Amino acid sequence: MEILSKENNVAGAKLEEDSVTVDENPSCPSGYTVVGDTCVMCGKGTYRNDTTMSCEFCPIGSYQPNVGQKVCTSCQPPKTTLTYGSNSSADCIDNCEPGRYYDIGNSVCAQCERHHYQDMSGQEFCYSCPLGMKTSQKGSNSSESCYKDCDAGTELQSDGSCKVCERGFYRTQEDDQCKSCEDVKPGNTTEGEKSASASDCKIKICYAGNFRNATTNECEMCPFGWYQSENLQDKCEECPTSYTTDALGRTHIDNCTFYCEPGMEVVSAELKTCRKCPRGSYRSNNEREILLPCQNCTGGNTTELDGRKTMTNAQ
Repeated sequence: MEILSKENNVAGAKLEEDSVTVDENPSCPSGYTVVGDTCVMCGKGTYRNDTTMSCEFCPIGSYQPNVGQKVCTSCQPPKTTLTYGSNSSADCIDNCEPGRYYDIGNSVCAQCERHHYQDMSGQEFCYSCPLGMKTSQKGSNSSESCYKDCDAGTELQSDGSCKVCERGFYRTQEDDQCKSCEDVKPGNTTEGEKSASASDCKIKICYAGNFRNATTNECEMCPFGWYQSENLQDKCEECPTSYTTDALGRTHIDNCTFYCEPGMEVVSAELKTCRKCPRGSYRSNNEREILLPCQNCTGGNTTELDGRKTMTNAQ
């Protein structure tokens, strides 16, 4: 460096300032930078920034496989790179959207797992929710999807509210969501809602036409004259007066049929009319015969009168 006084002339011109500084550093061509007094080529994964006259890493979304370059090559849209300074087109990967991350092992975009989120695109990881907070599902794209965990027996919803586990489901504090009793104890259910343990799956499931015997915890068919149209019931519904069913395990009130008193038979079920059994016949109200018409006496016997209820009335 040379210091010139204002008395000195430069190329015949008189200096107006007190002094000037002359930079003696070398000027390097494009793709090079100065290291000491020497011009050095920019390395792979970098380029020469002509504004700063220095080598800089290729920005995210670009790469440079060669040395001494002044620009980086952009990845083909919509691909990107995970880091600065990529030096190969192989570094261009899928630009995963927020809520997803790039799974390097499988070379695919994958959803952030529960209780994690990612609010940026093109990332290879997801952030964990703060301690004690969870997300209601996979693929969360914001920290605002992290909510305080719900109590056992309830399940976190997407708006942060807690929904009670329905009958037949349970959730422990460690579970992410309500689980079905069918997965742990097939054929069983819970006594009610908001169950917090698989041990609550202790009630036998009885389907329509059956009821659960609370003493034995077993299913039994509805008896004659009763029906049940719903599942998970502890009793059956009785048919209306003078109505019965033709078999066990009936499922609807329409299965209830009109019948007459013993010694009589139906004339019209719709009109609910009956008539006495004629002489030589009888009719009891045995459960399995209650809907049959009057039965003829056997063995050459007859009845003393009409309207008899059993064979013992025959003479």
